[in-house]
Amino acid sequence: MDIKVAEPFQSAGANINMDVAWDPGTDFTNTGSNGAALTSITTPVLGAGPALPLQARGLQAISGGATACTESECPGVASTTDRYWITKVVRPVTFVSAVTRGRVVIEGRPVCNRVDADFTCPPERPRS
Repeated sequence: MDIKVAEPFQSAGANINMDVAWDPGTDFTNTGSNGAALTSITTPVLGAGPALPLQARGLQAISGGATACTESECPGVASTTDRYWITKVVRPVTFVSAVTRGRVVIEGRPVCNRVDADFTCPPERPRS
């Protein structure tokens, strides 16, 4: 589905985020995140924190969010249809050692607010 057009991604409450973590060993330490001492963050405001992954929120937003791929921006893919890209700067980061691996996770929720003759919610997939 096209996240910028499909109703389950454009309905109230729908959201798609991308998390980027780095510096894996037995776990992701995200060395160099804000607050190397891993002290508590006591503010309810969203933002950078100690050893937290970088997050890009609202990828499905019509304005902003992810950008539709073109052949030059997404080289080597068979089709650019329904493919998007984002950039995010990781800072302030001072890597203690060379970071050679990372991980990206896409999280979110499509929302189906109605069922009528013009729209049917996608079927639920069984959980594994």
